[in-house]
Amino acid sequence: MFALRWCQALCEWLGFCQRRSPCVLFVGLEGSGITTLLSQLIEEFHSVSSTREFQRILVHNRIFNCIDVNNLGLRMTKQLRNQLQMPDGIIFVIDTADQNRFNASKRELDNLLAVPDLKAVPIAVFGNKSDKAGAAARDEITSYFELPSHRKILANPSSKRIELFMTSSVTKSGYQEGISWLNTQID
Repeated sequence: MFALRWCQALCEWLGFCQRRSPCVLFVGLEGSGITTLLSQLIEEFHSVSSTREFQRILVHNRIFNCIDVNNLGLRMTKQLRNQLQMPDGIIFVIDTADQNRFNASKRELDNLLAVPDLKAVPIAVFGNKSDKAGAAARDEITSYFELPSHRKILANPSSKRIELFMTSSVTKSGYQEGISWLNTQID
């Protein structure tokens, strides 16, 4: 298995074969900061191409097709619906400073986690706006959203691949680690 992956990586590096670009969905309530986070990713990494809904971003020598689900509105095409059926990764964004909307955010996350086709899809939860006064702390987010602790994931590798990252677009922190983690989780 190692030799096969090594040969594939060598072929990709030499340009003989192309690795399929993974599809990453950005999901969360409106106003949670998804559009701003995508802008930060474009600044931090490199945008290959973009539209309002789609961003192609080069991350660690891999192109990610990023889709801002909130910006899609009613303009979902059949091709997009097919892409949305099986993403390679999901970034779920929570506004940690707006605790009044935690119930709605939790419902959205629970609905996402209940989709059978997404059981094996890694989810990076971004606790966004963590720099704001009154923002919920990491422990509060983990408890309220019933996220597994890092310790439990290490003890049970077969559990859902989900990880919380506290992020801030203002201080430009956390999202780099989240994207790097997601990159390692996507086959």
